[in-house]
Amino acid sequence: MRLGIVIANQMAWAGPDAILRLALATEDAGLDSVWVADHIVMPASFESPYPMQELQPFSPAENETFFEPLLTLAFVASRTSRVRLGTSIVLPTLRHPAYTAKLVATLDNLSRGRVVLGVGAGWLREEFDALGVPFEQRGPLLDEHIAVVRELWSAEVATFDGAHYRLPPVRSAPKPARASGPPIWIGGASPAALRRVAAIGDGWQPMAVGPPELAVLVPRLHGLVRDAGRDPAAIDICPRCDVAFGSPDVRKPNGLYGEPEKVVAGLAAYREAGCTELILDLQPDDSLDGRLATLEQLAPLVR
Repeated sequence: MRLGIVIANQMAWAGPDAILRLALATEDAGLDSVWVADHIVMPASFESPYPMQELQPFSPAENETFFEPLLTLAFVASRTSRVRLGTSIVLPTLRHPAYTAKLVATLDNLSRGRVVLGVGAGWLREEFDALGVPFEQRGPLLDEHIAVVRELWSAEVATFDGAHYRLPPVRSAPKPARASGPPIWIGGASPAALRRVAAIGDGWQPMAVGPPELAVLVPRLHGLVRDAGRDPAAIDICPRCDVAFGSPDVRKPNGLYGEPEKVVAGLAAYREAGCTELILDLQPDDSLDGRLATLEQLAPLVR
C-alpha cells in the first residue's frame, strides 16, 4: 500500500514556503505522493449542503485561499524528483476539457510521468453558478470532459461530438509522458461515483471512508467493474483520511488517531480492506509546524 500526503494548497497559512516544505518533507520521508485540492472561487455565502458535513465539516473560512492545483504541482515538480503529483480532487468541468488536457499533459511531461488526475463532479452549486456552468449537468459534463481529455491525449488528430462538448479536428501536443496518459481517479462514494469508476476510472478516491465501510464497498465496486467488462485488479483504491498522534482536540470519523501502534494498526486495516494507496491529511491542520510534526512522527513508522 502506497502512502501520500495532502500538502495543503487551500489553508489560510498556505503559501510557497509551506507547500514546498511539506512536499520536500514527504519525499525525504520516503512516502509516495503529494496531493492538492481545488476550488476556483469560494462564494461569499452559499446554501449548498456539504455532502460530508457530519463526517468532515467544511469551513468556508479555511477554504478561501486556494492555490490553483496544477500550477501548484508544477511548482512542486520543479523541486522534487520522485513523489507522484496528484489532485484530490480537481473539478474539471469548471474548465474547458482542452485546457485540462493541455495543462495535465504539460505537467506530466515536465515531471517525467508523475501525475495522477483525481477528479470529481463537485457539490458547491454557487461556485458552478458563478462560473456559468450548469450544476444539474455536472455528472454528464464530467463523463464527456474525461472522454475529450483522453481523446486529446491519445489521438494525433482529435475530434469529439458530444451533447456538451464538440471539437473539430484539432491537434494537441505535447502528449503526456506515458502513452496511456496519467491515470484518472474518480472521487466520491455515491452510487453514481462507483458506476463512473467502473465505467471509465483508473482508480477510486473516496473521502472519510473507513476500513469497515471500504471492505463492503470494494467488492461492490469490483462487481461493477467486472460487469463493465474490465479487470478489477487494474483499479486503484485510494481513500483519504486524517492522521494525528496523541489525543488531538478534533477527531473526525474514520481518521487514524492515537499512539503510534494504533496508527500502524489503522494503516494495516486500510490495506486489508483493499486500499492500494492511502492519502493522509496531517493533523493538526491549523499550522505548518503542526503538520510537519505529525509527518516527522509518521515517517519512521512507514519506513
